[in-house]
Amino acid sequence: MAYTVFESTNMAAPKWSKYRIYDVVAESNIENGTVGYIEVTSTSQSDTHVYNFTPGTKSGAVHVIANNPAYDPERADLGAHSESKYIIPAGTVFRAFELAPLDEFAISIDGVTSATQATMDVGKYVTVNSTTGKFVAAASSSDSALVEGYVIRKRKSGIGLTTVAGSTPTTLYTIKITKV
Repeated sequence: MAYTVFESTNMAAPKWSKYRIYDVVAESNIENGTVGYIEVTSTSQSDTHVYNFTPGTKSGAVHVIANNPAYDPERADLGAHSESKYIIPAGTVFRAFELAPLDEFAISIDGVTSATQATMDVGKYVTVNSTTGKFVAAASSSDSALVEGYVIRKRKSGIGLTTVAGSTPTTLYTIKITKV
């Protein structure tokens, strides 16, 4: 099974203080590139500012996108914090970038619901599945979507060699957020 590749190409959260990078934790395994929400008014874990992450969307909540596990000095090996660790185990604290209008990021086709993967292409609109946090490709904009964007670019990432131990390049779709 393939997992979602996520690149934070051009996002406001790492650059401006208006949008935050949150430390979050989920009750289930989370893939990089999953959109979810946190409720800032809810109680954090032992006042450590670690918020609960729920995949999907919710009106009035802060919407974030899962990046990769947060740095843990007890697990300081380089592999534990690699962005290629596509699955974040349940109970592991990880980073989530707050989504902002005009954010650009790239995901692989695995971050799109299986029912709409065949229609994913440049110029398509994307919304977020309200329960899974995966993207849904659509031909037109949706008035009811809480998070929406469109695909501005499609490119290959990777070296392009196929070996017994290696894989083919990954196709990444760059999404620009228009509504949060």
